Amino acid sequence: MKKTCEHYYFNPGNRPLDSASTSNTASQAQRKQLPGIHRIRMNRTAKFMLVLLTSISIIYQSACGTDYNRLALEAEEEEDRLVAVEKLTNQDLLSRIALEDVSERVRETAVRMLTDQAAMAGITADDENWRVRLISKVILAFDPVPYEHRARHIAEILPALRVLSDPNVVSEFGEIVSIKTDWSHIWQDYFGTGIEVKTISGEEFMLSINVRDLPEALSLTWVTDFPYQVARRVGFVCAEVNTSDILGTVFDGMSQSTLATFALNDKDLSIRNAALMRLTDRDLLTGIALDKDEDGSIRKNAIEHLTDQSLLAGIALEDPDKDICIAAVEELKDQGLLTKIALKCKHWHVRMAAVEKLTDRNVLARISRQDKFYEVCGAARERLSALESK
Repeated sequence: MKKTCEHYYFNPGNRPLDSASTSNTASQAQRKQLPGIHRIRMNRTAKFMLVLLTSISIIYQSACGTDYNRLALEAEEEEDRLVAVEKLTNQDLLSRIALEDVSERVRETAVRMLTDQAAMAGITADDENWRVRLISKVILAFDPVPYEHRARHIAEILPALRVLSDPNVVSEFGEIVSIKTDWSHIWQDYFGTGIEVKTISGEEFMLSINVRDLPEALSLTWVTDFPYQVARRVGFVCAEVNTSDILGTVFDGMSQSTLATFALNDKDLSIRNAALMRLTDRDLLTGIALDKDEDGSIRKNAIEHLTDQSLLAGIALEDPDKDICIAAVEELKDQGLLTKIALKCKHWHVRMAAVEKLTDRNVLARISRQDKFYEVCGAARERLSALESK
């Protein structure tokens, strides 16, 4: 008679078991009494086949490997893209990620891979891919920047260079002619108790971009803004670089159609906001402001450019995001609509924002007595006092 071995599995549809019930020393009688436990009789040949099939499955998955190219481009989580980028060797793909990824950390990792000495052999200024050519120019231009800060600053300025390399921008302003950088070390001393002195280091980073049809270079310098106080373990404070600042001249002279393209489609929020600030198309701004799936900062920026009082009141009363509602209230001037919001809006934060702009003393007195939230009542009383003191 063939020997058999018993295996038990738990049916998730029933209640979980405690460790004592599932131990190997539990009696068969105990096991049979427990709900959700089913016994399978398996001879040694069947068990061997099960182990063999499992091993083959593992080996197959390992042989297939992970598609790091696809993961680096399409993964939603930043950490997943970071892991994938570190596995890449394709220069075209790394250049694309360095220029286009929404995460500065991912862009910086791609730049580090590209600036690695082993990778540099594959990057030339004559490459067929425009992204690789651009990265090549950037790496050469950043020679004055210390190696330990180089990848970070390259990742920070690449969104601006991507904008300047866009075909529509090139047709309006010409190609990038040259890129120059400069970097210097700066210090700040902090005095503690007694004679203790702590020195914190920072940086001064300069970027200059010459564009063919612009009369002057796009130049800007970022300097570390040292905090008033620092912790003992702080040794270096980075300058806060926002390269959308350097694009002001370009955005100011850009056509409305090109601005709309960047405002609607660019992956970098700072670029989108910079383009949006210069849009004049009211229909487009209205569409962005009403789009509940749009990023909050983009919607607020669009709302700041709206003047239609009825539209703003509708947003304030109906939008599910209270911050968007408050942004709409801040642009309202119509006292009748502000009164309606102060009395009827479902968000008390929004009602309070409307109260702070009211001038009708009777309405304010009513709100100070009747609103369900003491914060709104208090805001109404404060507004009344401010009006009476004038």
